[in-house]
Amino acid sequence: MTGDVVADLAKKILSELGKADRARLAKLIAPDSPVGELSQVEFDQACQWIQNRPGVRRFSEKSIEAARQVLVMGASLSEAAGSVGTTRQGVEQMLARFRARMADAPPGWVLVEAYFPPGVAHELKELNKRLIEDPAGLRGASFGIEIDD
Repeated sequence: MTGDVVADLAKKILSELGKADRARLAKLIAPDSPVGELSQVEFDQACQWIQNRPGVRRFSEKSIEAARQVLVMGASLSEAAGSVGTTRQGVEQMLARFRARMADAPPGWVLVEAYFPPGVAHELKELNKRLIEDPAGLRGASFGIEIDD
């Protein structure tokens, strides 16, 4: 593609697409491109924490998408709201709840994704649940996992 074609395409994209659609396009072209407050990886880790807390209502897919558009892609509240079919005020309220739950994540914790035998996975989930309920309560503790065939 020549420079003129690229420049013409860029002008067309800027004139015909809203910020949210341009943000989605940017994600498709360069998924790790920093645009918003969080990277996609940071957002995914926050969602993992927020969506898997015991006893806490999960956010809908629509809310997660609106949060991603604002926090990762840099879309405005209105653009994200229009994209998912809700109001700007609804997105603003949801983001306040989302940010509050993000702030609850223990500092320095990281998401670990791996495959384990069912018994080990169950024990690790139970340990995670205990740590979430009382992070300081297990400080200095050690544990072992028995692997059955």
